[in-house]
Amino acid sequence: MEKVKNKWRNFKLLWQLVHEYKKTMLLWILVKIFVSSFVPFVQLLTMAKVIQWLGDGMSVKQFIQNLMLWMLAVIVLTTLEVFLNNTFDYFSETFRIQLIPSITYQQLSLDYPLTTGKDGSRKFWDAMMLLDHRGTSLGRVLDEWLAIGIAVLSVGIYLMTLFRLEKNFLLVILVTLLGLSLLKRRQEILKEKQRPALLKNWRQFNYLEKIIGDHRVAKDLRLYHMKDWFQSIKEELSGEYRKITKDLRWHKMIENIFVTLALVLLSLGAYLRSIDLIIQEALPVSEFVVYVGVVTLITQALMNFVSQVTALNVSLLEMDAYAEFMKQEPVFNHQKGLYVPNDINDITFRNVSYTYPNNQDASIKQLNVTFKGNETIAIVGSNGAGKTTLIKLLLGLLKPDTGEILINGRLQADYNIHELYDLFSPVFQEYIAFTFTIREAIIQGYPFDEVKYMKVLKESGLDEIIANLPDGDESRYVKEVHFDAVQLSGGQAQKLKLAQALYSC
Repeated sequence: MEKVKNKWRNFKLLWQLVHEYKKTMLLWILVKIFVSSFVPFVQLLTMAKVIQWLGDGMSVKQFIQNLMLWMLAVIVLTTLEVFLNNTFDYFSETFRIQLIPSITYQQLSLDYPLTTGKDGSRKFWDAMMLLDHRGTSLGRVLDEWLAIGIAVLSVGIYLMTLFRLEKNFLLVILVTLLGLSLLKRRQEILKEKQRPALLKNWRQFNYLEKIIGDHRVAKDLRLYHMKDWFQSIKEELSGEYRKITKDLRWHKMIENIFVTLALVLLSLGAYLRSIDLIIQEALPVSEFVVYVGVVTLITQALMNFVSQVTALNVSLLEMDAYAEFMKQEPVFNHQKGLYVPNDINDITFRNVSYTYPNNQDASIKQLNVTFKGNETIAIVGSNGAGKTTLIKLLLGLLKPDTGEILINGRLQADYNIHELYDLFSPVFQEYIAFTFTIREAIIQGYPFDEVKYMKVLKESGLDEIIANLPDGDESRYVKEVHFDAVQLSGGQAQKLKLAQALYSC
């Protein structure tokens, strides 16, 4: 019952997203369903009419006139279907793409503790996977809705036609539908079971490809003869993928065999019943073409219906990842907080402890310390002693598990987190390059102040480096994106980070 509620909630969320993307989408969907359902049937009727006209001994002139009218109708419907197919290809792709910024913006807006650790990374990448390409859940949702609608209307049209031939066909169709539903349900259960392993396999593949293309790894790869090792890892991941999906491939084969048998039985029944009626002169030869053709069409429609309902069911389950990521509650105060002071007199840690998610041992335990304003302090300790954690707590990036942090005697948690960040300009050890020019990377979206900018270049020592670059501060420095970018050394990159921090002050 809980799963049904989740699916219904996710369906409403999907429809809300689609409606926000295009308010007239329902009308487009209905038109597409109607046109795509009738095109194959009209084409089949055209063939039957041609046979009927030839059998009736119609004059050549009348035959050509009738054929031209039917062909015109087919051409109009087929052209409209092609137009709608192209339109919905565009809708599906742009719908997927326009959702990507919402996830990336959410990731940028989340409080820092929600982005770190195993769960933080998992939630982001699980949500992004839904938008990775056209075949993922949020890339195919419009196709699934259309396919289900087309299949339902098509089955209705074809059933009405077959009933005129033989009502007992309903039993075979119901058995076919039930068998397909059971097979698809089993595949759905397998997919749910395999999903965590497939996600892990997908992330590992993506990371491996990223590493192989990273120029910073190129020297290690060659010096330590890592080529064969990387290749063996890739082959291992491919083997894991085949192992994970083995049962699913087996069930797909069983489904294909079942559908083939159902199609043979329906076709055989249609042939025998049609021939019997033709012998009794109760059925024109022209209608024989319609009934035999409808058997194939209804089988395809049933397959599409069951397949797409199953796919939509999976998509609705996978939408949990999107909903879970987008609805995360903030950790820090984002409302109006205390007035942030211009000057810090002291920052006090009072019995502060912090343990990273999924870790058992605390990185900082019962810490009591006070930092005075205008004081220069060096924090020294062995690796893993908690130096970086201490700084992150001080900056407001992490929230203590227990204890309090006070700024000028007031609780850190009572300040608006964004205003609090303006108090600090840290330079971290990690070097992350942005795909901009050096100037853009330093300014970071702040208003450009030339006097301040030139002062920052000089204070950071970046002015001498820029002077020796062919394009000066307009040089780009990320080779993964811009192949003609300059290569900054580790020390030069640190100076760039220092310039960023100084300019944000």
